[in-house]
Amino acid sequence: MIHALLIGFVQGITEFLPISSSGHLVLMSKVLKIGSPSLAEDVMMHGGTLLSVLLYYRKAIWLLLTKNKVQLGSLLIATIPTLGIAALFRSYFALLFASGQTLGLEFILTGCLLLFSETLPVKRTLSSAAMNVWQAMAIGIAQGAAIMPAISRSAMTIATGRIVGLAREEAVSFSFLLSIPIIAISFVVSLMQGELQGYVNSLTGWVAFFTAFLSGYLAISLINRWIRRRKLTIFGYYTLGLGLLITADLWFFHYFF
Repeated sequence: MIHALLIGFVQGITEFLPISSSGHLVLMSKVLKIGSPSLAEDVMMHGGTLLSVLLYYRKAIWLLLTKNKVQLGSLLIATIPTLGIAALFRSYFALLFASGQTLGLEFILTGCLLLFSETLPVKRTLSSAAMNVWQAMAIGIAQGAAIMPAISRSAMTIATGRIVGLAREEAVSFSFLLSIPIIAISFVVSLMQGELQGYVNSLTGWVAFFTAFLSGYLAISLINRWIRRRKLTIFGYYTLGLGLLITADLWFFHYFF
């Protein structure tokens, strides 16, 4: 039960803060020696974070379906390269996930990209509804790159959104809305393949689900409040610093890796 609470909380908080949920789950398993989440646990937790983003953005989703068809088109265009990358490379990067051997480098890359996106000289004011096909595709490719264990999906999509010209709040909302089809498809496929059989009926599974849902909703609220007045540089420095510490341990100290 404690394990389900812990991994659900970490998954929810780090899914939407631009610091990598998968990376922190691997790091937690190495530091606390508790083992990585099972496939069933991972799917249940993603179901919880899916519910949190659906609930938080329910009004925006309704507008997408009824009025904002151009923005909906941009989201669909961005989803296509993500699905392609996932289909081609998911098996390969699944092997890297548990080992943690590339964890430090991926945290460093996440941090560098976030810091770069916040130092661009030209003011970004583009709305997601005004993006062209190539800008949407670029964000989708960035989301696909987050298949690597410690590359943050939200960091990649937010930073790329900023690079192609989106205003900060627009980049964040587009990033979170873009997560919906990917998480939903993964969840449905797992259900169809029977990967949740038994686990979905267990108390532990639902503890992980609701903990991820609550902490995910909290994280979305926090990041949306943060960006109204502040930049994302603190998250860049955090992931960069964490990546350097992990790399030092991998190369020299071997306390955890």
